[in-house]
Amino acid sequence: MKQCIVYQHRRLDNNEIFYIGIGQSEKRAYSKSNRNEMWRRIVNKYGYSIEIIYKNITWENASKIERKLIKQYGRINLNNGTLCNMTDGGDGILNYQHTDKTKELLRKLKTGTKLTEKHIQILKQSNTGRKHTPEELYKMSINQLGEKNHMWGKNGTAVSNSKLSIDKVIWIRNNFIKGDNQFGYRALSRKFNVSKTTIIHVIKNKLWKHI
Repeated sequence: MKQCIVYQHRRLDNNEIFYIGIGQSEKRAYSKSNRNEMWRRIVNKYGYSIEIIYKNITWENASKIERKLIKQYGRINLNNGTLCNMTDGGDGILNYQHTDKTKELLRKLKTGTKLTEKHIQILKQSNTGRKHTPEELYKMSINQLGEKNHMWGKNGTAVSNSKLSIDKVIWIRNNFIKGDNQFGYRALSRKFNVSKTTIIHVIKNKLWKHI
């Protein structure tokens, strides 16, 4: 069985833990690819150190530890802790590899090419021939395209080419003031160039439910 790691990242200015992660090798702990925008801002401003806290454990146990630690330290986007993790953890996919066809479709998506319904179905059932769970689709698209360009919401709905990003959604929810001329529904819809309905759904957690 594949042996995995659990790691954490600390800020250099105050030694605070700001990220918990898991991987199939120590390379993942040191990699800067496929990190969210909040992680990048913290690293760019404060620098960071890397600690491998568990080695040679199963993926299942690594996922359990990740969930436990994220709950323990709390998440910045939920206003209950110090971590820039965007999920509660334990939602990775072991040994997932895209087919060449799927990789090509993901490249098209990233460059803004509109995908047909047939293409979307190929992505949904890539490699295994089975339908992936909403959580799997979300994690795969985050890993391949990054936070700003990912295709699937955690509830399984397509969100490709969205004008919003996770950072923007967090900002909207933190700054919204009902009826306000600068931070109300209409003002925010103009600011982010989306419909008033989209802002309402973001505020009421009908869109971007995973945040």
